[in-house]
Amino acid sequence: EGVVGLGSEIGKCVHLDKLGVLQEGALVGSQTLAVGNPAVDAGEMGSSSLTDVPFSCILLQTLWLIAELHLFSALLVVCHHLLIGHLICSWRYCTLTYFFLSLLSASFLALIVSAMLKCLMLGSRQPSKSRKPSSWTKLSDWACDYHFRTSAALLYTVSALSRFSNVLLMLHGLDIDLQSGIGDITCFSPSMMNQVEIKRSFVSLWVAFLYGDKIAVIDSTIGYRAVLSPGVKVHRSTVQTFGEVKESLYDEKFRPGVVTMSNIIIDEGRSFLFFLMVYTSIIPAYETFLLTTSRYELTILAVFLPA
Repeated sequence: EGVVGLGSEIGKCVHLDKLGVLQEGALVGSQTLAVGNPAVDAGEMGSSSLTDVPFSCILLQTLWLIAELHLFSALLVVCHHLLIGHLICSWRYCTLTYFFLSLLSASFLALIVSAMLKCLMLGSRQPSKSRKPSSWTKLSDWACDYHFRTSAALLYTVSALSRFSNVLLMLHGLDIDLQSGIGDITCFSPSMMNQVEIKRSFVSLWVAFLYGDKIAVIDSTIGYRAVLSPGVKVHRSTVQTFGEVKESLYDEKFRPGVVTMSNIIIDEGRSFLFFLMVYTSIIPAYETFLLTTSRYELTILAVFLPA
């Protein structure tokens, strides 16, 4: 389920990962595993790169998905008991606010659970290409990554500009400071956060960090959909959009910006305004729902009640 661009030259025994895209004129050597969009060299093909998945692993993943559903339902019930009685019931949008805050609170608690799962199941181990991962390692990586990305989707939608995302990443073991900006929190996954260091930098959307040795980004800017290879160190540099970094970068002429406390406060204010915009955008749909249900109730009463 991938795409191969025109004029690409592909060697023998090449595996293009699912949804991978080879750019036009790409040269791919033999025994290569290509992943991503655009596709990059993720190492040589090995037994761990085969697409066959054991039935036991599929069964455990299915059970984990069922457990995820029950876990989020339980967290939603907890948030229900925490928020009930704390909102003004006479307000017209009390019900809408209640459900909106309940979902956000459940998403926040799910991320706290994600940090706990990462600590218990993954610990402080770092990804390594030198040894073959066991079945438990693969399953634990997948479980923690899946839980993190599904839990972060809703909360990150309304807090994309906030440094609160940095705090959540710190809880998951990522070496990041509050001066750094993150365009997409899902660029990072619990299984690889121990191998990345972000200091006084900006990371754009859909940036890929390949598994392996530690990656350091300090006083730099990483462009949209850039790919960073294992072991590279990007200091005082700018990585262009769709760029692929295979060697360490250092630019003496680069002048990094300085993030002050006032900048962070302004960003938090923008994040709060964005949160209010998302909330107010739901009000028209809620009003339509109230209008539709009220008319439906009046129709039922007119049909079943005597004149």
